[in-house]
Formats: sequence, C-alpha cells, structure tokens
Amino acid sequence: MIINKLRLSRWQKRIVSWCGNLIFYIGLISFFALIYNIGFIQSAYNQAILNRFFYIALGVLFYLNTIEFILSYSQKNKNRIVTIASAILFFILLFVYVANYFLLESFFIKAPYLSILKSNIVVWATLLIAFFVEVVKKLMKFDQLNIPPAKLFIFSFLFVILFGTGMLLLPNCTTNGISFLDAFFTATSAVCITGLIVVDTASCFTPMGQNIILLLIQIGGLGIMTFTCFFGFFFTGSSSYRDQLFLKDFFSTEKMGEVFKFVFRIVIVTFIVEGVGAIAIFYTLPSLLFSSVNHQIQFSIFHSISAFCNAGFSTLSDGFYNVNVRYNYTLHTICAFIIIIGGIGFPIVFNYLSAFKHFVKNIFKIIFFQKKFEHKPRIINVNSKIVVRTTFLLLFLGMLFLLMFDNNNAFYESKGWGAFATALFSSATSRTAGFNTIDFSTLSHGSILLVMFLMWVGGSPGSTGGGIKTTTFAVACLNAISIARGKDRIEVFKREISNMSIRRSYAIIFLSILIIGIGFSLLSYAEPNKEIIPLLFETVSAFSTVGLSLGITPDLSDFGKGIIILLMFIGRIGTLTILVAFIRKVKTLHYRYPSESIFTN
Repeated sequence: MIINKLRLSRWQKRIVSWCGNLIFYIGLISFFALIYNIGFIQSAYNQAILNRFFYIALGVLFYLNTIEFILSYSQKNKNRIVTIASAILFFILLFVYVANYFLLESFFIKAPYLSILKSNIVVWATLLIAFFVEVVKKLMKFDQLNIPPAKLFIFSFLFVILFGTGMLLLPNCTTNGISFLDAFFTATSAVCITGLIVVDTASCFTPMGQNIILLLIQIGGLGIMTFTCFFGFFFTGSSSYRDQLFLKDFFSTEKMGEVFKFVFRIVIVTFIVEGVGAIAIFYTLPSLLFSSVNHQIQFSIFHSISAFCNAGFSTLSDGFYNVNVRYNYTLHTICAFIIIIGGIGFPIVFNYLSAFKHFVKNIFKIIFFQKKFEHKPRIINVNSKIVVRTTFLLLFLGMLFLLMFDNNNAFYESKGWGAFATALFSSATSRTAGFNTIDFSTLSHGSILLVMFLMWVGGSPGSTGGGIKTTTFAVACLNAISIARGKDRIEVFKREISNMSIRRSYAIIFLSILIIGIGFSLLSYAEPNKEIIPLLFETVSAFSTVGLSLGITPDLSDFGKGIIILLMFIGRIGTLTILVAFIRKVKTLHYRYPSESIFTN
C-alpha cells in the first residue's frame, strides 16, 4: 500500500512537471506571437490567424493548469501562500476561458460589464500571467547553475536592458523609427532609472513605446532580484539559501526569516504609494490639457511611477518645465514628496511604519482598555535616524542655497509660495529623480556645483535612488568630526558605528570619484567641442542615475553615448557589487600582522 502511494506521488510530480513545461513552452510561443502582433502592423488575415492562435493557446493552458492545480492541491501543500496563488491563477484562467468558449453574445448583452473578459487585452494578459508564473518557477532553479548572486543580479539587469532595447526597436513603438544605439540608451536609462534621453519621449515614442519604457522603469526601480524573489516565493514558496543571504545583505535586514516578508512589503508599498500618487496627480491636472480622461489617467500613472522610482522620464517634451505645468506648484509639491519617499529607502519607511503601528496600538489600549503606555526601546534604529536627518538636512540646505544663488536668475519667474515649491522640487529632484521645473542650463556656477554635489550623494540605501547614498556621506562626515575630537571610534545616538561600515563607506567614496574621473576624462576625449562643466555635470548625473542635464545629451556622439550608458549601468548596479561579483573573495584570515601608523597629513 505504501509503495503504491509512493508510485502515485511520483507520477503526480512527473505529470505536474510535464504540465509546467508545456505551459512554459506554449506561453513562450504565445509571448513571441504577442510581441509580433503588437509590434508590427498586421493585415486582416494575419490578425485573424493570430487571434485564433491566442484563443487555442488559452484553452490548452486552461486544461494544463487545471491538471497541475488539482494534482498539486491533492499533495496537500502546506504553504498557504502558494495554494492561494495557484488558486488565483486557476480561477483567472477559468473565468476567461469560460467567457471566451461557452458564454454567448446574448449573455453579454444582459451583463455588459463582463464583456471585457472577451477582449483581446484580457486574453493576452491571461496568457502572459500563466507564462510569467512558470518563468518565475524556472528562475528559482538558477541555484543549480552555481551562479554567484551578485553576478546574477548584474546579468539580470543586462538581460532586461537588451530585451527592452529589442522591444523599443519594434515599428509600432516609435513614430518614425529609432537607431539601435538610441534604443539601447533609452532602455538603459529606463532600467537604471536615470532619465537621460537622446530622443524626445513624447514625440519619438508611441503610447505603446511609452508603456514599455514605464514597465522598464518599474522593473529597474524595484530590481530584478526583488521581483524574482517575491514572485518566486509567491508561486513556489521557496528560494535558495544563497539568494536569501544576498537579499539579507542587499536590504540590510537583521533576520534571515524577514527577507521575503520584506520583499513582499516592498512590492505592496510600492504599488500603494504609486496608486495614491497617481490619484493625487490626476486631481491637480486641468482636464483641458488632455484629449480624454484616459489620457489624463495614463499621464498620472506614468509620472507617479517615474517619480517614485526616481526615473525622471516624462511624457511631456520639456518635462515639468513645459509651459502647461511649469507653474502647477501643487503638482510639483506632490511629485517632490513621491520622490522623497522613493529615495529615502524601504528599510526606513518600514522602520517608521513599525513605530507608528506601535504608537497606534498603545493609544488604542489606553482609550479602550485603560492600560498604561507600553514603551518599546529603540524602535527607530540608528540607520533610520541617520538617513532621515541627512536626507532632510540635504533637502533643506539644497533648497536654501538654490534660492540664495539663483533667486534673481532661474527662480526669477517664481514668487512667494511658487519660489519655495520650485526650490523644494529642485532640491529633491537633484539628488535622485531628474525632473526639472526650471532650465538647469541657466543656473549660476554655484548652483551647478551644488546640484552636482547633491547628485553625487544621491538617495538612501535600499531605495530607488542612486549616488553614493546618504549613509555613506553621513559616516564620512561623522568620521571627520570624530577624528577632530580625538576619538578612536564613531559614536552616534549612543551607538558605535562598526568598522566594516566605515571601510565600506570610504571604499564607495573612492570608487565613485575614480569612476566619475575616468568617465569624465573619456567623455571629454569623445566630445572635444563641448564645455567642461556640462560634460562633468553629465558624467555625475549618469553615474548617480539622476537624469539631469545641461542640454548636451541629444548631441553626444556615439562614443559619448556609449560612455554614458556604461556610467548609468555601473551607477545602478553599484561599484562594490561589481567588485564582489568579479573579484575572488579570500577566506577568513586567522592571523594579523603588527600594525604601523602611516603619515596622512
């Protein structure tokens, strides 16, 4: 009896595996067929064949998923998340399949709100969801290839950039075509959430091309590893121990078991903030600027995602400097707060949410149960305190000095609240985002140097921002103060900063200056006819993945564009991540040499 059960279990697993493989290959063919369908102009005959294929693929995938779901469910998988996810996918396929194969047109006349289930978009989306689930399951088996997580992280970004380049080259994505280098530049800028552009996003790309750019921004903003681990855990309930270690270090979580909970929260909070931001942006826009409500909704969603991911892309030709939104200070302020939330870092957001949750619970207990306030020590950790204080100090000082340097220049047209909102937005966007409400080429030299400094510092660890990060800058400053006071260690908020954090900070600072110096030298060689300050500004902006420019990006030579592409990629991945990926680590050292002092002053 036991042997028979074992054989049955083995056969169930084999059948589930076969079904999964078939779903993957059918989904892959459907995926390429969909790209061909939407990327090229189709004749009526070809469109009819493609539509027929999609409906057949939908039916086959439904039956395969049904077999897979029933057999997997009969194995009594204890992971509730996996069971719920599989059930959701099954019912999505069920509803769409029934609507397209069994329900007559007379039914949809009585229930017109359900007619959307028969639309091509819903069928395509269903096929993509089923295919994506199987792709994620297969990606979770990459551990068998023994690829270091840092290399996998780098190659995943490179793969998405190349795939995005291919998508942007499709005829239906652009109005008049685009060269491979310009498509590659745009895809790199979107995935690396930079915002530098060599062609106008509004006029060069069709709505389909703009949506592809938006998808690349979202993937690049959250990171491939985040998407993979989140959806991999969601649909399979597991991931490799090595990937968990990488994510533990990547997101700076203190406990291994919190890694996937943290990734889950990242995705949920991202969609919530972007959704709320899109609604807020929608109600700040005059409807006269748009041809339809759908256009206004698309504009709101695009700029909310672009702001939260600190990407700087806009569907307006001049960005927020466009005359139609240049003086919409409410829109600027909302986007500035979205940028700040995206650039402050997920660990800090979650840390303060935990503190808020603790406070609300205590208030609830005091009001309804007459209990005393229960103090919990150090809910807000040292990292969060340093990030928040450094962020708002840079934000305030940046705003103050911009007003001081250019109150009678770039900010001349803005008065009162408008000048404050413009300065606030410019200070926030200079560190991470890359939007502009002023013409940065008109800034004074003092403001340009200030903006370059803000770009170099960038956002915070675990955020969508670039740069050396606020904590790196803060640790370097604290170390200088500590040395000046004669201390042999860094102490802040009654805690001592670890030696490893100090070493990492100075390594990041050194490598950033080195890469910026090399990039600037190469760019100066490639663009001998351009001035030094715009070239240096462009170099810092690309490396820090900010996206601001003094107007020279579209005029760069092919060699210059290649340098900027490389700088954006290195800046997004991180110099230390690249070193970890390609430099062999030494084993733990069990010895120490005698120490000696080196003259440094």
